[in-house]
Amino acid sequence: MRGPRNARCSLKEHLNNGETVVAPGCYDAVTASVVQELGFNAAYMGGWMTGAALGTTEPLLTLLDQVENARRALRLLEIPLIVDGHTGFGDPLHIMRTVQEYENAGISAMHIEDQVYPKRVHYYAGKEHIVPLKEHIERLGYALRARNDENFMIIARTDARRAAEGGTIEAVLERVNALSEVGVDAIMPQVCDVDEMKRVRDAVPENMPLLAMAGYGSKWGIQETLTWQEISSLGYQIIIYPITTIVATIGAALSINRMIKEQGRAPTSGGFVGFEAPRYNEVIAKIEGMIGVDRLCEVERQTVER
Repeated sequence: MRGPRNARCSLKEHLNNGETVVAPGCYDAVTASVVQELGFNAAYMGGWMTGAALGTTEPLLTLLDQVENARRALRLLEIPLIVDGHTGFGDPLHIMRTVQEYENAGISAMHIEDQVYPKRVHYYAGKEHIVPLKEHIERLGYALRARNDENFMIIARTDARRAAEGGTIEAVLERVNALSEVGVDAIMPQVCDVDEMKRVRDAVPENMPLLAMAGYGSKWGIQETLTWQEISSLGYQIIIYPITTIVATIGAALSINRMIKEQGRAPTSGGFVGFEAPRYNEVIAKIEGMIGVDRLCEVERQTVER
């Protein structure tokens, strides 16, 4: 497997070469392997999905909850992993530790947002609270100071639009313009429509990568109506799909278990949500391949199974 530095260099090379980085979401090792198996050039682990997978909410996640979840995923990953850095989990000293923990875990990039800390669960209800721009710049300054590997990317996120109290596109434009001068490696603006996406692109230097969220459904904005190719054509080089994987997984789990409840059997034949018996077994084999069953069995054949 490639080491963290190689993965980080790979991510930067994609961006420096003008390529689009498409990073579907993952919430554990096997879903990270799915992203890798399909040939994507990065994976993304967000706080919303990690929180749900751990049985809690993003605002109640701790630093180590997120780091350890990422570390487990990285056991099977060779491609870069971009991870939600929350607000940095506290004041400047806490932010510096956050950066060091993320970097030491082997993560390739993180984003830090301008929401208040501690975060409020009310953002699930569409209400966000942000800190003054000066405070956010201070957060990022200490984050940049804390990293040891210059290839570890620090991305500045602003939530000054969408659900932010009093949020406006003008506030977003002011913030992205200021953030582009801080020394961060990319900017992640939360905007509401294509026109706002274009205005943000025009407001920052051409060589500053922008990150867009997609696949969120109608709850959080317009990007779910666009293909990643269309988002890329608007000048956004990094495109993440923060919750699609867990939505699909839980949707399928509800379907198959509802069938068990109603029909009294697990549908290994007859199919469920498009899974006929051969496909069902194919997925089992794929999971076993991702977690290295064949490789481990070979070791046993050469030792305890001789």
